[in-house]
Amino acid sequence: MRLSGMKSVVFGIIIGVLTTVSITVVGISLATPRVEAWLQDDQVSIIVDGRTLDLPVGSHILNFNSRVHVPARFIAESLGATVHWDEVSQSVIIVSPDPEVIEREVQVPVEVQAPAQNAAPRYHYSPLPVRRVIQDVSLNITSMEFFLSQTEVIMDLEVRSQWPIMFLRDQTFLEFRGVRYAIEYDFDRIFVNSLPGNRYEREGLRMTFEPLDEDFIRSREDVDEIRLVIGVEIMERAFADEPFRRATFDFRIDASDEPFYDFRR
Repeated sequence: MRLSGMKSVVFGIIIGVLTTVSITVVGISLATPRVEAWLQDDQVSIIVDGRTLDLPVGSHILNFNSRVHVPARFIAESLGATVHWDEVSQSVIIVSPDPEVIEREVQVPVEVQAPAQNAAPRYHYSPLPVRRVIQDVSLNITSMEFFLSQTEVIMDLEVRSQWPIMFLRDQTFLEFRGVRYAIEYDFDRIFVNSLPGNRYEREGLRMTFEPLDEDFIRSREDVDEIRLVIGVEIMERAFADEPFRRATFDFRIDASDEPFYDFRR
C-alpha cells in the first residue's frame, strides 16, 4: 500500500549502532513538505539480540528513500531504554539503560605469614601503589611525601567516561591516628573527556594536605595505617532535574616502606 498526503512526520529509528549515551530526536514542524513512504509490515522482520519482535498493533514499518523506518518507542523499549515525549520542546527523548555491572569473586591462593605475637592487626592497609576503580574512573596513589609544611599525595588518574569529572574538596581528607587533615591544594579540579569510548589520563598529579604533627615528623617514625578519602562528582545528567553522580575513593594505605622527609620545607 502507498501512503501520500501525510500532514505529520513519522518518527523512526534506522536500525544501526546502539550507543550508550542519551539520544534526543528533535520534533519537526508541521510545515515540513509532504513525503511518500511504502508500508513493509509483511516484508521486513525486526530481530533484536536474536529475538524476533512482533510489531505492536497500529504500528507500521515504512520504506522512505530506500531506508527502513520503525517506531522509535518499539525499538528503544525492546533494548531496555526509556522513551519520553517533551511537549515543550517537541522532542522524543530516548535514554539508554545503565550498563549491567557483573562482579565476580576469584579466589587466589596467597601464602600468609603468621603474625608476630602481640602484633597489632593491619586491617587491610595496603602498601603503595594502591589503585581503586569506581564508575569508569581509576585513581592510583603512587607515593606520599611528608614535610613539615605539608603532606603531598602523588596519583595517576584515568577516566573512561565522556562526562566531566570534578574533585570535591569538602569530601576529600587525610586521616592519621584518628586526626583528619584538610586538603590545601588539588591541581585542576575539573577533568573533561568529551568523547565516549576514549580514555583520559593524567600522571603525577599532586594533591596536598595539612602537615602531620611536627613532633611526629621529626621523630622519623614509620608512617603507617593512613586513610585517604577522595570524593569526585561525575557530571552526568539524563534530565536537568537529576543530580550528578558522586563516588568516594577510600584508600587505606601503609606508607611505611619508603617515607620521605625534608625538614627544610
